[in-house]
Amino acid sequence: MYVSYEPNVSSNESEEMPYEDNESRKPEIEYRNVDMFTSKKFFAFNQSCYALMVSDISRRETVTIEQLKVASNGVFKYLKQWRYIKSQLLLGENDALVLKSNTHLRVPCIEQWIEIVANVHVNERSMHRVLQDTLAILKMSWSMDLRSFGLSIAYVKLTLMHVDARR
Repeated sequence: MYVSYEPNVSSNESEEMPYEDNESRKPEIEYRNVDMFTSKKFFAFNQSCYALMVSDISRRETVTIEQLKVASNGVFKYLKQWRYIKSQLLLGENDALVLKSNTHLRVPCIEQWIEIVANVHVNERSMHRVLQDTLAILKMSWSMDLRSFGLSIAYVKLTLMHVDARR
């Protein structure tokens, strides 16, 4: 499912919109089923697979196909698939997975998506950022390409559209 979203910002409107709840800088973002935003063709890490990959890259553990099948709910049928993904990644600071092609881009697990979006969408002054600003900031630190195990842009757009509509 792809949702097109263009923010409605005229030249007179501020780039950022105030967030009404001053006690918290995070907007109330409901959990969205990420399965509709992931691809059968490209892999997105869940927490179990993420931890397994960190262990595998750091050589703490040799991964077996049985472990992969359990961690990935049967997505992996062959170790060759896992090894290919492993060849695209490195360990960054604090055992975070990063892309070998761009070590500034972290790879999220799907359970982190909602928290990542919430943390970036609201700035330190408790102001909501517009979609383009939120995406630009996300793209500086996170993989935003499903082909590179990243956060789905369609997920970000739909989530923010829902948050901004509730304000």
